[in-house]
Amino acid sequence: MIKVIPVLDIMNGLVVHAVAGIREKYRPLRNSVIVNSASPYDLLRKLKNLGFDEVYIADLDSILRAGENIEVISKALSLGFRVLADIGVKGVRMKDKPKLELVIGTEYLSSPEQLKELKNRSISIDVYHGKVKFKDKRHDIHGVLKKIKNITYSNVLVIFLNLVGTFKGPDFELIKLVLDNVSSKEIIVGGGIRGVEDLKKLENIGISKVLVASALHKGIIVKPYYSF
Repeated sequence: MIKVIPVLDIMNGLVVHAVAGIREKYRPLRNSVIVNSASPYDLLRKLKNLGFDEVYIADLDSILRAGENIEVISKALSLGFRVLADIGVKGVRMKDKPKLELVIGTEYLSSPEQLKELKNRSISIDVYHGKVKFKDKRHDIHGVLKKIKNITYSNVLVIFLNLVGTFKGPDFELIKLVLDNVSSKEIIVGGGIRGVEDLKKLENIGISKVLVASALHKGIIVKPYYSF
């Protein structure tokens, strides 16, 4: 069984349609089969009604240091969701709370060495065109995995930044590489998910959770769990 975790990318208080990681081009959500507005509160309530119990919230204002959307995270928690939240580099200094885990992306770190300091936290391996994106440069995935091979994390997310919203499919070979080299309670994949066939392939290689936004709003993926 594989679990679908809806993604809410929040900018200026609204849900935006994320495409290919080009954040300055993100625009408010339109033409969703789930909701008729870009209100994160409307979307959270609808997702709850549809049976989803976990969400991933990317606070883009906080990530870009242009504000914050903590009230959206608070609303998700009040509705009973388990929340994975990316609030940018300031998440490194903050502690997780019950039902709230802060995701620390490699793009906020200077080097793979810093990943050693995040034991038992949730980390995101931010992949951009096959390389792992750090603050100052991109690193080869093999070198990054070598640094974290013996470290246990609460979650390891593998997010294909340049594939988000593109329906091009994730990099299955890279995912297998991560699965073979990481010690973690959960490996979660996001970026480029095309539909149910991708979910099936991911479950077959050992992934139990997947981040989805575009395929949800287009009605391609419609429920919290799939079993094949």
